[in-house]
Amino acid sequence: MKPLVSLLFVLLWTFPSWAGPPPEGANLKQLIDYALAHNPGWQASQSGLAQERVKVEEAGGWPEPMLRLETWLAPQSQQWMYSQRLPLWGETGFNQEAARLEAEAAQYQHEANRRRLVRQVKATYYDLWLLSETPKLLTENQKTMERMAELGSFESQRNTDMLEGIFQAQAKIGENAFDLIKMQDQLLDAQVRLNSLLGINQGPLIQNLAEPPMPEFKADLTQLIEAARQTNPELLALNRGTEAAQQRGDLENRMRYLPRFELSLTYERAGMEGTGKDAYALGLGMNLPFFSSAQAGKAERAQLETLKQGQISAQRQLNLDQEVTLAYNRAQNSRRLVSVFEDQLLPPLKRSYQLAERLYGVGKKNMMTALKIKAQLVNMQIKDIQAKTEYLKALVELEELTGQRFD
Repeated sequence: MKPLVSLLFVLLWTFPSWAGPPPEGANLKQLIDYALAHNPGWQASQSGLAQERVKVEEAGGWPEPMLRLETWLAPQSQQWMYSQRLPLWGETGFNQEAARLEAEAAQYQHEANRRRLVRQVKATYYDLWLLSETPKLLTENQKTMERMAELGSFESQRNTDMLEGIFQAQAKIGENAFDLIKMQDQLLDAQVRLNSLLGINQGPLIQNLAEPPMPEFKADLTQLIEAARQTNPELLALNRGTEAAQQRGDLENRMRYLPRFELSLTYERAGMEGTGKDAYALGLGMNLPFFSSAQAGKAERAQLETLKQGQISAQRQLNLDQEVTLAYNRAQNSRRLVSVFEDQLLPPLKRSYQLAERLYGVGKKNMMTALKIKAQLVNMQIKDIQAKTEYLKALVELEELTGQRFD
């Protein structure tokens, strides 16, 4: 009764909700909470976890008994037989321990699914922010190039050396136009992808995202790798799966050499109108697996499964170390790029543009100089946003792998 109640509770709790979309202007935390409440894949993971927990109690039970009725017509008689296979000594314990380990593996995999969903929502949010801000700068750059081409066309009537600048500006105008169209498509794709992660089938697309904060990153690579080895749920799930396979392998190996018993109780009602005699019988059957090639094959297959699971776990740890290292390097490099843009490149460009505008105002510089600096400034601002996005996405990948928080 208890497993049934647990299963019904989970089904009711995780049944897809048809609530409306997230509120307008929802922040990143609100979107993550919404995804964890509405994403169907995450709800399926919750139901699967409940299923594995029920299996633990099932594994502790005995094999199903059998009740058989036979009737003969000449002479008329009836036979009732109840039989029960007796579990091998320790069989239910092995099965229940294996099921418990598999339930633990499912719990870890459930946590891995949660981390993956959170990472996907965050990464898509950052992509949306990039794809929302970059077109604004491209549009600004487009206007600058159009102004440069216009001024260059006017100046070229007096100075033919301006023709090359005109051609460059016109080429940049076409390139910017192509990038704008491409980014509109990418923006729509990211909006649809985010809606899918939020469990929204049809609804308004998420827009007007606030700039995410840029957290500091001072983690040590060795400590991150150790944290991943100790807490990564996918690795822990594989380790528990290996232990469960070992339990089942030990059981199959034991069943190669120990007999299995079956207890039966028979009642036979014979004859009609008191002419026959009733009979009772108590039977004990024995299954001898000593020369069974099938049971030997099961044991060998179980041992190979244990070996395979251990090898998969070892390979996952190697991959995990590599993934943490790569994400760490990406975070370090992109953070350095952000610092270069913010501290070294953008400030002098902004000052140069302001100076060029002032000099143009007093007639000491032409407008073309200011526009060229403006174009360089906008391009640097675009690269700065791209570096920030890569930095944030590297951090959320590290969060998924190590369980550490960097926000």
